[in-house]
Amino acid sequence: MFSCGVFIDLQKAFDTVNHSIILHKLSHYVIRGRVNDCFSSYLSNRIQTTQVGPHVSKKESTLCGVPQGSVLGPLLFLIYVNDIYMASGKLTFYLFADDTNLLYNDKNLKSLETIVNRELFKVVGWLIANKLSLNIKKTKYIIFHPYQKHINYNICFKACESRTKTFFGRYLTRFAALTREIYICNRTTCCPIWK
Repeated sequence: MFSCGVFIDLQKAFDTVNHSIILHKLSHYVIRGRVNDCFSSYLSNRIQTTQVGPHVSKKESTLCGVPQGSVLGPLLFLIYVNDIYMASGKLTFYLFADDTNLLYNDKNLKSLETIVNRELFKVVGWLIANKLSLNIKKTKYIIFHPYQKHINYNICFKACESRTKTFFGRYLTRFAALTREIYICNRTTCCPIWK
């Protein structure tokens, strides 16, 4: 059995939350009327400025985004992306704040590649519909496999790169030795295992 983990990174995730979409989604989750109006007031008419040394920019209105560093920011973002799982019936989704991790497994590596690519295309469609952007350079994947099964196949996922990635506090690293790939997962460090 082969398993694929895709670790999605969104460009400026909290800054690109569309206010009308989040208010509609809140309404879908039965947050309507005065409470929805309170969220609308909380999100709209916000002003920001930047200071570098003694220089201060002029005040600008924010047209989208949720306040970062607030208690409500991550919660509103999770509500915003909570329905991303509907983009794919095959992938398993794990959401934590602005981290979205996708998992899929298959007995056949070629089939895994085909299905993950097709499902990633659907996820990207969902992101576009919700006005979010995938950061392709920071979106990573990893293939998990039994060490007895050698991968002599060059996998290509069109929406991500293969690199080291932290997943729920664990380090996942890919080591290549000629044509075989060995993956090691451990709580604190990563080191190669040579046979």
